[in-house]
Amino acid sequence: AIPRDFLKLHTHVTLVADVMFVNNIPFLVTLSRGIKFVTAEHVRSRTAKQLAKSIKRVMQLYGRAGMIVQTVLMDMEFDKTVDELSERTVVNTSAAREHV
Repeated sequence: AIPRDFLKLHTHVTLVADVMFVNNIPFLVTLSRGIKFVTAEHVRSRTAKQLAKSIKRVMQLYGRAGMIVQTVLMDMEFDKTVDELSERTVVNTSAAREHV
């Protein structure tokens, strides 16, 4: 179980997300700021539907722990997921040559 004091400090979570490749196989990798919890999930494709589904799955993981993903920071590749994710959280995509 997660200690109550920890949950009080980290109720609202900010995630950073990106697609990374290992041997040409794409993975969605997320990191929570403050907590430094990392997730990695194989994604079959980089379509808006697949990426949004994977990010929602990560958000549900935090939700089961009693946390709320308040903000997700991503690069321009994720612009196509904003409509599907923005009803649940603030989505911030960076411009070219910016880093999250």
